[in-house]
Amino acid sequence: MLPDIGTTKKDAQEYLTFLKKRDVAQHLYDAYAAALTCHSPDDDYLKRIAILHDELQNAMKE
Repeated sequence: MLPDIGTTKKDAQEYLTFLKKRDVAQHLYDAYAAALTCHSPDDDYLKRIAILHDELQNAMKE
């Protein structure tokens, strides 16, 4: 469910934060899916997942 864009600067900032969280979550999901479908996930996949996990945690704090 998309939040209302609203008319104030605060509303716009909250909307942008929502979009950022959603984007990071999608990348995290994609990284997990890629790692799980790989027969032997290499360190690059695992590092990417760790980085995206950190980004998701940071986005959720905002």
